[in-house]
Amino acid sequence: MQPLNCEITTHLNNVSPEELRRLFPHFPEPIEILKFLPRSGFDNFSLHFLIIRKASHIILILPIFDGKFEVASFLEGNIARLMMLFSKWFPRLFCPRVLGVSVLEGDWGEIGWERGENRTVMGAAWDLALCRLEEFAKESDTDILAFVNFNERSGQDIPLKKLFSFTQMHGVPCAQVALPFKTLEEYLGSLSKNSRKNLKRQTKNKQMIQILRTSEPGALIDAIYDLYRKSIKKSDLVFGIQNKAYFERVCAEVPGAEYVLYFLDGKLLAFNLVFRTKERLLDKYFGMDPHLGKEHSLFFFSWLENISFCIRNGIPLYHVGQMAEKIKMSLGAQLIPSAILFRHRVPLFHRFLTGLQKFLSYEPEIKLPGACLGRAWEDLVVIRSNKSRKKSANDPWFILGLDMDGSLRLQEQVVLQMDALVDLRKQEQQLRLWPEQKAWESLEKNIWNLREKYPKPWITLLGSGDLHHVSYLLLATLPLDERPVKLILIDNHPDWYNDRPHFHCGNWLSQALRLPWISGVVMAGQDSSDIAGRKFWNVPFRELREGRVRLFPYDRKLSRVLLRYPSSMSGIKYFRRRFYGSDLYFETLMCRGVRHFFQRLAKEFRGENVYLSIDKDCLEAAAGRSDWDHGKMKLEELLAGLQELSSSCCLVGADLCGEQAPQRLRGFSKNWNAGRFPGRFSHSEATDRLNEKTNLRILDALNPACADIEPGRGVLKCAGAISDR
Repeated sequence: MQPLNCEITTHLNNVSPEELRRLFPHFPEPIEILKFLPRSGFDNFSLHFLIIRKASHIILILPIFDGKFEVASFLEGNIARLMMLFSKWFPRLFCPRVLGVSVLEGDWGEIGWERGENRTVMGAAWDLALCRLEEFAKESDTDILAFVNFNERSGQDIPLKKLFSFTQMHGVPCAQVALPFKTLEEYLGSLSKNSRKNLKRQTKNKQMIQILRTSEPGALIDAIYDLYRKSIKKSDLVFGIQNKAYFERVCAEVPGAEYVLYFLDGKLLAFNLVFRTKERLLDKYFGMDPHLGKEHSLFFFSWLENISFCIRNGIPLYHVGQMAEKIKMSLGAQLIPSAILFRHRVPLFHRFLTGLQKFLSYEPEIKLPGACLGRAWEDLVVIRSNKSRKKSANDPWFILGLDMDGSLRLQEQVVLQMDALVDLRKQEQQLRLWPEQKAWESLEKNIWNLREKYPKPWITLLGSGDLHHVSYLLLATLPLDERPVKLILIDNHPDWYNDRPHFHCGNWLSQALRLPWISGVVMAGQDSSDIAGRKFWNVPFRELREGRVRLFPYDRKLSRVLLRYPSSMSGIKYFRRRFYGSDLYFETLMCRGVRHFFQRLAKEFRGENVYLSIDKDCLEAAAGRSDWDHGKMKLEELLAGLQELSSSCCLVGADLCGEQAPQRLRGFSKNWNAGRFPGRFSHSEATDRLNEKTNLRILDALNPACADIEPGRGVLKCAGAISDR
């Protein structure tokens, strides 16, 4: 291996824009901003770049900022005032100096790295970079080292195993709006009725506002900077303040930068600094008069102006930055979660701050899953890649097997139809029924890796019903263009309890309902005792009442719920209030007819994204053997329903579980929870053949191309090397 060398510099003048684009391919802003920021300066912060070279070739760049950080600025109320008092006595703890790895004032953190370099070299580069970073922290008398606001994509090369002493907490998410629309009316039609009504009300006086787009603001710079400073004072989260020189020179030095200025009777009320590229319009800074701007709803006015500009110019993505998550999501934005890694150089202080991370973490208005970092360093073995399966040009599916319990590899004909089978059996007992945290986080990173490697929509085979909670990860990692989505759960059990542990195969649905892109859930075929009236006290009852969750059992028509007196129930057929509670009456599949039910569902969801999650324990025992009690649905009924959905709906994904695991579930607590005791375990080859036959028919119903295969299989081994990305 060629020797590596490291330097810390205050500029990137000797690095060409082409080389920066290669190292930062997903950087949302124009790449020239990395050269411009050190020249414009930043109040109370110094900017540097840590560069690792192999010979003369750059393979790693860490943007670095250094400055004071007040813990109290992230807190509110009495605890904030208390921290301000403590910061006078213990400045290194409550007002520490921070050395952060990130692009200062960027919407997310970025690291430049060479995608074509192998893992060994990149590992050595990171060792050298972290060692030099530690030395630089000592030289600058820094208290805290931090990696700030990295998301799944920008943080995929962060080697978490080398940062084991760092604490991870939630960062500030950013928002993006995908714009596959030809007209503004199409965009407005994609919003909810309430959002459209609110937008029209907020922008009813738009004739009074004059708009000017310019890259030469001239004498207006003073007014623009004054509006920026006023907005900073009102902001809940401020990490630093740009110099006036930034606003004076940004349009001249950064391609695509321009101001959108809003006037009323010749007076500047608001400005919007945007960066325009072919891929996106990035909303960098928005500032407005605190009184007149709010009175004339200029935030909503500028939102519509930028959306219209993107549509007119064929720009597919509007990047709207951080904060105000609830409003932005109501206007069609998707949120990208991020994470912060930090370590105080004094171990005692670090333990104290780790205890405060609940208060220090940013809490968005809408709950989001945590960001998954370091995916490029996860070991992932694809043990079988079937290159001999005939695939037509219009075959929409990638068929993936996640072999977590060994049940899938026993079904040879099913394996022949898979595009890839991933061996995860080492974590079987850590994942079954409910997962251990490390195994769950590792699986999440593997699935993110697979999403990037195989971008087509998936049909995913999971194995035993003990692993149905993996469906949550498949939903949480759906690509942005497949959101929002309707979830259809076909299962003998509702899997919707609010019990702990949260990611249990019997309660994963309650966690999936917290994902903001799950716009609705239809539960079909549930017929177990889990929907008996006594069980309704620990379910997402509010979502069922509001109709976000709808329940259609196979044969159960009534559940009596004690001491529940709802005023309405949109998620069931009807209800009656009694002195003891409520009687819930369900529309059943058996009464309606399974095929007719799915025909109606397909018609209702036409044009919307739909995800299917199927547990074969909904079928009668003659169709297959599962680790759980079986329902009453016939296989032919299920196949007819799947054919209706696959032919009429926009299916963006499906998963299938309900095998019988070849290994006994281990652990007293898990066996007790599942109701499995010694002497009840059985598994046979006949069970595998029966389940294999059922799986083949289900795959054929979802994807007719599965019927056309040739015998034989290919082999591909992949260790998740950086050179493969």
